[in-house]
Amino acid sequence: MTIKSTSKIIQNHVHGTQNAGSQAILNHPNYHAAVSADDMHKVKGLYMLELLNGHPTVFSYGYDPNKTWDQLLLKGKKPRKYKIQSTEEIWDELLSKGRKIYGVSSGDTHKLKTRKPKDSNPARLGDGQFK
Repeated sequence: MTIKSTSKIIQNHVHGTQNAGSQAILNHPNYHAAVSADDMHKVKGLYMLELLNGHPTVFSYGYDPNKTWDQLLLKGKKPRKYKIQSTEEIWDELLSKGRKIYGVSSGDTHKLKTRKPKDSNPARLGDGQFK
């Protein structure tokens, strides 16, 4: 069975997590602009959204093809030609529609021994590299 609706895919994961006795968090919805506020609004039982993720290509702050900083993050990759909403804008849209959903954050540390601008390093969230 192939599910093509983003909302239905998320809903299946939320139900599975709840059936296991836990709560689901929707992590980095901006990764490849995968999930919109409309997608999330349709999901029942989703109460947590990752607002800030330390990985440099998750685009927690959104993406604007006209900004140099965003282009630098994509160095070596094909630039996107469209704007991506920030996770804060997505959260605001959900709250404005009456959704009860909490914001969470993650450093998303993958590399502990090297420190490069395109890597997801410890303490990246507070080191001044973000807006």
